[in-house]
Amino acid sequence: MKRKAIESRSATWPHYDKLIEDGINKAKCKHCGKVLLADSTKNGKNGLNKHLKTFPKNPNKVNNFNFNYKQSNLNFPLEGEIRDGAIWTFDQEVSRRALVEMLILDKLPFCFVEKEGFKKFMKEIQPLFRVPTRRIVTRDCYVVFGEERQKFMKYLKETSPRVCLTT
Repeated sequence: MKRKAIESRSATWPHYDKLIEDGINKAKCKHCGKVLLADSTKNGKNGLNKHLKTFPKNPNKVNNFNFNYKQSNLNFPLEGEIRDGAIWTFDQEVSRRALVEMLILDKLPFCFVEKEGFKKFMKEIQPLFRVPTRRIVTRDCYVVFGEERQKFMKYLKETSPRVCLTT
């Protein structure tokens, strides 16, 4: 049984017609007619992208097709730096709360905080952060659960007088 053909998701292909010559996959540029190798396992799309980028009548400017693959820099605030109109400072409790929320949202085990890789990562990212033990994280999770439970109960009381649950 032959596999179903998958539609190409690349923004490169609208600029080319697919060809097969002598059993070799090729692509013909719709703008200049040049034929390029286009075997996905051997050539990839880099040659096709480079052709479009250097093409004199670059269609990418019209189609807003971005060929800038340079990774942008992340700017993290430094201790005491003014960020969004406020002075940023490190807060252990806020960081612990964020750690607990990450464990809950990503369904990670509590022992995750005691793994060597995580400790090394945190030491590089924020040396001031004291990584809590899994027992402390477990207690923090129960605190978050209690807070969320109270919020949910308050929501139910305020929004709807009757709730009907069925299973």
